[in-house]
Amino acid sequence: MRLITLMMIIALLLLLNVQVAGALELRFWPQSQIIAPSETGTLSVYVDEALDLRTIELRISYDPTILLSLEGGPGQLFDDTGCLIWWGFEEPEPGDWHGFAVVIDAYCWVTGPGELFYWDFSGIQEGLSRIVVDELLLYDVAGEPMDGVSLSDTWVFVSETGTSVPGDDSENLSWSNLRSLY
Repeated sequence: MRLITLMMIIALLLLLNVQVAGALELRFWPQSQIIAPSETGTLSVYVDEALDLRTIELRISYDPTILLSLEGGPGQLFDDTGCLIWWGFEEPEPGDWHGFAVVIDAYCWVTGPGELFYWDFSGIQEGLSRIVVDELLLYDVAGEPMDGVSLSDTWVFVSETGTSVPGDDSENLSWSNLRSLY
């Protein structure tokens, strides 16, 4: 009986280890950025792992008084497949967008590392907009949702003065300092 219990505990620990090892962190590139009002910027979602997948779906929110959403679409990994890609980008209301890219061909998929999705925007007025990841879904080559996928929020700072904040002499103001101003 002890041997069976011990084997079950080992199996459970191995299962937990596989789930932890299966965690996947995507990233925004650039990590954060500063643009001037009326200037355009781009945030891309990247995967750094050698990973096969079929679909990405995102819901992102931001401050529509600071940024104007222009467009979004599949990243370079999808563009380079040569396969049929069904994709969409919509903004159901200002400050909230939804985008997706799906490989339609059953014998085709994208393989990381690389760019999965991009979003173009422009600055409206000075301020700091948090870019919040409200929903992120990845699907594997079998069309199954992938567990343990995450993407951290980021920031876009719109400033007339470029890399500095009005009234600040520092050329390299940290993002934590910027966040405290807005």
